[in-house]
Amino acid sequence: HENHSTPAAGPSHENHSTPAAGPSHENHSTPAAGPSHENHSTPAAGPSHENHSTPAAGPSHENHSTVRALSAPLDTGPARDWAAGDRALVIARPDEMPEGVTHLSVLRTFCFADLSGFTAYTRARGPHEAAAILGEFRRVTRTVSVKRGVRIAKWLGDGVMLVSTDTGAAIALGAHLIHHFSDRGVQMRVGAATGEALLFEGDDYIGEAVNLAAKLCAVAPAGELYAVVDQRYVPEWVTCLGDITVHIDGVGRIDGVHRLRPAINDGS
Repeated sequence: HENHSTPAAGPSHENHSTPAAGPSHENHSTPAAGPSHENHSTPAAGPSHENHSTPAAGPSHENHSTVRALSAPLDTGPARDWAAGDRALVIARPDEMPEGVTHLSVLRTFCFADLSGFTAYTRARGPHEAAAILGEFRRVTRTVSVKRGVRIAKWLGDGVMLVSTDTGAAIALGAHLIHHFSDRGVQMRVGAATGEALLFEGDDYIGEAVNLAAKLCAVAPAGELYAVVDQRYVPEWVTCLGDITVHIDGVGRIDGVHRLRPAINDGS
């Protein structure tokens, strides 16, 4: 026929299909499973679409890519925490479950970030531009946190609370946000701290490290990240401007606070 034949595995269409592994793109590829024709066919795994994508084995196009985990991913969410914390408890019979509230203590790096001067920005630019910059902040945070393996614990208006099992990943995300907004008319400030905290009501955390990270964010100047973490885990592209002592209301004197900022295209 004028438009070419369909392999037995699936129906063909005039414009080519997306393999199951990824989103579609303009430039198309032929799945390894079947012979190629002028107009390509659909692998058995998925339906066809007009715009086509690269199979998992091939390179990505445009801005999309797929990273495949070689083992089970380390989910920093509460369900994973409980499963790892007490295996006997998570599979216990109903009549064997302990009564009352059970708290789980976890070691995490907590990171708070917010848009510094957002109120002034809103007053100067108006609510529409403020909404746009807030939307950009949340969109970038979602995208980058997934790639760095950091969990968004909660949104805090023009800020966010982040949780990670990896100190370097948490610092990298905070520094990434600072870098991204360095020329957007509004800047980020970030606070981070590592320590133990209680997992509360399944999706929240209570502990000194949580409070410290939030307080450090509140006192950090725009464009900087104040952190009480092991400096060995700070990424090489994040520079330390020195260690300082910070006095925080309700907490007191905090020594050894690292002043961090991304060292990208700034000559440092």
